[in-house]
Amino acid sequence: MKRIGCTTTCLRMLFPATRPKNYPKVGDDLTLRQVPALYAEKLGVHNVELWSPHFDRLTSGFAREIRRAAETAGSVITNIQLDGVRYNLSDPDAEERQKSVNLVKLWMERAAMCGATSLRANTGGQRGESFDLNATAECFGQLAEFGQQIGVKILVENHGGHSTQPENVVAIVKAVDNSWCRALPDFGN
Repeated sequence: MKRIGCTTTCLRMLFPATRPKNYPKVGDDLTLRQVPALYAEKLGVHNVELWSPHFDRLTSGFAREIRRAAETAGSVITNIQLDGVRYNLSDPDAEERQKSVNLVKLWMERAAMCGATSLRANTGGQRGESFDLNATAECFGQLAEFGQQIGVKILVENHGGHSTQPENVVAIVKAVDNSWCRALPDFGN
């Protein structure tokens, strides 16, 4: 059980921010602060992954509240999946890529404040658009270097955009060549 974790993504219907408007409400709404105790008490699971759309507030104080809630439950926040915000680490425009890197760095800082040791970021990119490995790897390289400074690994998952092709995930991790940039293979994607 020490290696098992659970994500808040699977509870999307219990969070107002991710429940479809036409979906009937079942029970009380859930907050991120409640999740560590819920998983610990109901499932005996103490490793919690957070989904970014479930953040009520984007403040450092809120991130520390989540960390305290996890510690109180005898749990840890292991990772944050970054979705629901606009960024594209494969954008053809260098200035847009840098804005995306800066946004991901803010979320990496938030992950560190929550106690997480990793953050999953998407590559971005559109179907049919050519994949520029060097530009994308440069972004993930910057994130890996930043992550090393704050203790948060950057993860690349086969999760939409250019990362839909698993070989692109492998190519990015190899091109970055930094142990602070890892792959997060999802066999369900």
